[in-house]
Amino acid sequence: MIVQSYEKPHTQSLMFGRVAQEDRRSDISESSGTSTLIRDGVVSIKSGGSQFRKFTANVGRLGVAREAREAVRNVISTHNISLQISSTEPLDYEKFITEKAIQLENDPQRELVMFPRDDLEELVEAMPSRTVVPMVSENDITESAWLLTRDAVKNYIKPKHAIIFNYEKFSGDYDNLYEEQKDVDYLSSLVLESDMVLEEEKANSETSFTDIVKEGYVMLFKTDPGLLDNFKWAKKRYCTVKCLPSGEIGIGISKSRDCPPKHPYMTVHSTQLRSTRKGRTVLEIESSYSATQPRIFLLGFEEEEDLSSWFHLLQRAITVVSKDSISHTLQHQEDSDKMLSDADSCSTTGIDGAWRGQKATTRALQPPIVERKNIFSLFHKLCPLPKPICEPCSVFNRCSILNTHIVNCCQNPVLRFLVAFIKLNLKLDVAPGVSQQIEPFYISIFFYDVSQGKRASEEFQLYRNETEEESDQDHKASDDLTKNFGVSREQLISRAANQVVFTTNRPLKDLWVVCRIDRMLSLDHSGDVYMKSSSDIKAVLKLQKLVQSSQSRLSEYRQRFAWAARPLHKTVSSEDTTASNSGNCVSMQIFRCENGRLTDLDIQKYLGDFTKMTRTGKFIIPNAGVEMKIEQIRSTEILEARVNSSLYALAPWKLPNDCCEPPVFELQAFDNVLPEPHSQFVNLLYVYPLSLKYDSQRIFSKARNILCSVRLVQGGNLSSAKVFFNRVHPSGPFVTSGKCAVQYHQQFPQFGDEIKIRLPLCLSSSDHLLFSFSHISVAEQTNGKSNESVESAIGYSWLPLVWKKDQLVMENDEEEFALPVAVDLPSTYFLSGPFREDNSDIKWVDQRPLFRLRVRLVSSVFTSEPDLQNFFQAFGRLKCGNVVENATFPTIVTTSTPSTKCTVRSCSPLMSSCSSDEESLTIRSILACMEALVMIDIKKIIPYLYVFLSRLLELVAYASTEKLAVSTLRSG
Repeated sequence: MIVQSYEKPHTQSLMFGRVAQEDRRSDISESSGTSTLIRDGVVSIKSGGSQFRKFTANVGRLGVAREAREAVRNVISTHNISLQISSTEPLDYEKFITEKAIQLENDPQRELVMFPRDDLEELVEAMPSRTVVPMVSENDITESAWLLTRDAVKNYIKPKHAIIFNYEKFSGDYDNLYEEQKDVDYLSSLVLESDMVLEEEKANSETSFTDIVKEGYVMLFKTDPGLLDNFKWAKKRYCTVKCLPSGEIGIGISKSRDCPPKHPYMTVHSTQLRSTRKGRTVLEIESSYSATQPRIFLLGFEEEEDLSSWFHLLQRAITVVSKDSISHTLQHQEDSDKMLSDADSCSTTGIDGAWRGQKATTRALQPPIVERKNIFSLFHKLCPLPKPICEPCSVFNRCSILNTHIVNCCQNPVLRFLVAFIKLNLKLDVAPGVSQQIEPFYISIFFYDVSQGKRASEEFQLYRNETEEESDQDHKASDDLTKNFGVSREQLISRAANQVVFTTNRPLKDLWVVCRIDRMLSLDHSGDVYMKSSSDIKAVLKLQKLVQSSQSRLSEYRQRFAWAARPLHKTVSSEDTTASNSGNCVSMQIFRCENGRLTDLDIQKYLGDFTKMTRTGKFIIPNAGVEMKIEQIRSTEILEARVNSSLYALAPWKLPNDCCEPPVFELQAFDNVLPEPHSQFVNLLYVYPLSLKYDSQRIFSKARNILCSVRLVQGGNLSSAKVFFNRVHPSGPFVTSGKCAVQYHQQFPQFGDEIKIRLPLCLSSSDHLLFSFSHISVAEQTNGKSNESVESAIGYSWLPLVWKKDQLVMENDEEEFALPVAVDLPSTYFLSGPFREDNSDIKWVDQRPLFRLRVRLVSSVFTSEPDLQNFFQAFGRLKCGNVVENATFPTIVTTSTPSTKCTVRSCSPLMSSCSSDEESLTIRSILACMEALVMIDIKKIIPYLYVFLSRLLELVAYASTEKLAVSTLRSG
């Protein structure tokens, strides 16, 4: 057959990219005998191509069913043009269950809609007071001007409401559901195939390692006794003894460790020690390839210890293998005996027991009855929840009776120290062999964090004066503190009070105990008499006479003199050998203050190089020291009588009020590492005057011995209340002002005193701290002018406590301020803030700020965070405008456009119509506050977490608009 083919120029089809039918043609010779079959094949190919073109033409067309559905949809939509989805009003749950009470009562599925009647239980319990006398009362709530303060005070005195879920024990995850079951301990734990593979691989690796009983290089001898002592023939070989797969002990000999044994492992039957003629001991091992091929190995060792080790290991391995084989044989024999006894018993039953055998066979064919258990109980420890590391702080308890406090705050790990001041040894020789303390000393004890350069606690003040008679302090005050503070005034100002308790969670290695010593202001500002190792009696008597003459004029003024310090971690660990330890008592060296100054920066500098200062001894006062007792106590240890930082007696109080024994004072800790919600009332303000730059002023001629005094002024009334703490003052423990120490002949004094203030609960924009600066005339006038005042005013400065928008002037709990100093005080000076420039009625010493101070706020009712305060104030305005508390909201109508009706988003008693967010200034204000809450540091919110969440939840429940509700949820 001859086939001639040719191609014509083809054209590309536009349908699906196919080649046209006339692209290829074939001419078939008619002379071929098989031309008919080929022609038929070509025809079939053409018909198949035609069917393919029909299929591809229908691709992408809609089906008949789909066309019918679309046609029906179009007809329905054209005939129901007005059909729209109606918005469903929210369902009032309480109204629904009230109207459908009868139907729901008889409904078998009522539990799906209603709570069980005995599930919810409300418990009310009064918060236990930490103090003997409550620190706040109901009147303080009404007197407070700010909402945050009212909510915080209410949180400390109002009883707590707890919702108890009695059926909570039947809820939760499976681990809690079956935690009381004790019958699941015998169940095996869940084992996965992946775990089994890992365990098998681990077991194989361990088995391969433990199969080898002993291996190492040995000396191999021939078994011929005649050649036994011929050590020249001995060969060094590598011997391996291991457990064979058959359970027997085998031995293999090779030339080295890497080379395999030349012969297969031989079974070891016995071992023994054998001695040669020359007294050498070798190990004889009897082994064999089989029962008919015994062989004996003689092994020698260079060390006697190796010989003993090989012998004992082989003996132990052979003994274990023998015991296993005997027990296996006995077990096999017992099984055979049992099978024979069973066969005998079956044969003796006879025909009467044949039916029992049939029943037994039938029962065997049935599936066994398995006692089923819940899948959670089968694997009850599949994924247990992590246990909390602290006490639960949830108010939902699994009991119907509240036995403990409703709110248990998670306590942080803390350290507690008890510090007792024992003695101050700072005496001078007034006569040969007679030493005496010739002047009074004012002592302040506090803790210092050297890593941060800040104080870790407040100061505790002491007064030591050996020349003063005890009867001088037995004077009575007009007011009795027992009724208001739970402790008598005599106990608070007792000179015998010398113990403090300090609680902190700071790193122990950074804490130091600092003891600062001040003396009375006098002409002897240097104290050079104390720096001499041997006292000059004449100089001492002269100083004593000077102190006695100045005491009537300058007894209220102090000056810096000395200090002592000790690291707290060395005191606890007793690793310090530089100080003498007598039990828990330590004696510390006293250093004189340089230039009569001791600021916090100076303390940080001295403590950072304390070892060098001790070694050089430049400022060490000889023959002087401070003796203190420092010990760490348990956090659960209860002392007999304690007072807190606000001088309130703490429960339990075991001392009678007429007792003269002083209590233990708790020091207020600063800046704990982990913040926690406030649980007790505290409202203190600490003021630290830093410096006064008077070296360039030209207004006052006398401005050298500068005294800084502080008063709290409320409004225009310059008569201050007794809100300053001063336990060593004759009128203490509360006085009307606080004073700093005086630096002798310094026009640029650097202060380092702490002034503690009890803040009032109601603050206004006119309340401020007034700082008065005075020049102290130390030398007594000799011209006969005895009526000349000791103090001469040289300037004033003030700091408003409340600034714009009902906020504290502070934006942080600890903040520094630089204030200008005025020459005098106009009658309305407090109406103008010191930061403004429009104070034309005030004459300034200098236009620049000359006075620097630092203020620290320790309060559980005031916050220094502006955004948090703005939120509470905006919420207060919302309540005052009847937007929350009233059942209906007033409709606000503008003059330009009518009020638009808002869709009620809740079933709460809200207004039916209200203005939009743009028309309501109150809503816009609180929305702005809600947006600012997100940017607040979480450490600023945690102390006020309870009152903050209460207001947020209240705002969510009563929000009038959807935008306000969503913003509230985002803030929470």
